[in-house]
Amino acid sequence: MWTQAIPPKVKHFIWRSYHDILPTSHNMHTRKIIPSPSYCRCHHHIETLEHAVFRCSTIQKGNLHAAASSFTDRDYQLFLCLVWKSWHCRNEFLHHQKRIIPALMIQTTSDYLDLYKQNNTKLATSGSHPSSLAAASHENMPTFNLKLSVDAAQNINSNMTGFGMALFNNKGDMLLSVATPWTGTHLALLMEAHALTYALSWCHQRNIQPDLIVSDCKVLVDYICSEASHHLLLNKFAKDITNFLSYIPNAKLIHISREQNEMAHTLAKFALGLVHEVYWKDHNFICNL
Repeated sequence: MWTQAIPPKVKHFIWRSYHDILPTSHNMHTRKIIPSPSYCRCHHHIETLEHAVFRCSTIQKGNLHAAASSFTDRDYQLFLCLVWKSWHCRNEFLHHQKRIIPALMIQTTSDYLDLYKQNNTKLATSGSHPSSLAAASHENMPTFNLKLSVDAAQNINSNMTGFGMALFNNKGDMLLSVATPWTGTHLALLMEAHALTYALSWCHQRNIQPDLIVSDCKVLVDYICSEASHHLLLNKFAKDITNFLSYIPNAKLIHISREQNEMAHTLAKFALGLVHEVYWKDHNFICNL
């Protein structure tokens, strides 16, 4: 377990689970800390660790057992993270009365594991699948005529999301920039997917055809380029993104670093303070706005 590519806090949780030293109702009742050993979510059974993360019907609705049915490395890592997430959801219900949809619990846990791996795994080596290529320097980017950079930012307190997009020519000159506010928030991955969908839709409506589209969200780029379909919540955006890309047959979608995507990120953050969409256009750039 200690050698698995999972977050340290998940490893620590699994270790505590193995030694049965988590504050379950059963353990706390045994130590005379609380008056009842029953589980807070179902109230029908004593809350042992086994019941809290495996046996209770509120957990089984999340198909936790299914995650362990095929123990590839990734499945095993997801299974361990789901055990941790089940305990986290238990605490959220106990202390804040928050409930989470089982399918959403699995999806957010999968996203969390993917993001952890993205930020803690060595970059892909040369010769790998195109969707797994590491962020290249500007000099090593594919040749292009028109590049579209996209990013998103959000403010949970104000319930706002900002989309930022910028168009560049092959000399690096910015031709167009757009900052768009949107009311509501997403999970981080869905926020990035929404921003990319919006940017491609915006360009499509104005007959702008960038032949290079870049994003600093590697998980999203990998998902689109590999034509994956396992992410239920992401699939709606992925389908729209693929559809818009089909109108630009020579377009390439690649991942770049946050530093290389600074303009789109700045525009996204700027959009959080807006009420309406704003844009700037170079006078030499001809398009239908």
